Amino acid sequence: MRYAVQYYVQQNFEIERLLLIKGKEIYKNDDVLYIACENGKGKAFVNGSSLYEIDFEIDGLDIITRLECDCPCMDNCKHEVALLYKLRELSKKIDLLNDKFVVCDKYVFSKILPHAKGNITIKV
Repeated sequence: MRYAVQYYVQQNFEIERLLLIKGKEIYKNDDVLYIACENGKGKAFVNGSSLYEIDFEIDGLDIITRLECDCPCMDNCKHEVALLYKLRELSKKIDLLNDKFVVCDKYVFSKILPHAKGNITIKV
């Protein structure tokens, strides 16, 4: 998965340098607020001028095969780039394809927790 960002960029779309810089800035600011994935299909929420939803898929080679952000950009966007950086970071800790996981920002978690129904299990 370390090379997934680079491979995805090379195979599926061209990213302008400015888009890479902005996407990395979003990633470094911890604005990738939520990621959930199961059986290679995932959803993420990235903070920007609004909260943007991204659907993604990972194949058996740990390659991102689909990214779709609901922001107004017609092509690729900085939110997708930020998610790719975050997935690359996570791939060093977990098996993105085979593990079922949820990653949630502390602030977002604190807002969700009071509304949760049932048990919440936290794995570290």
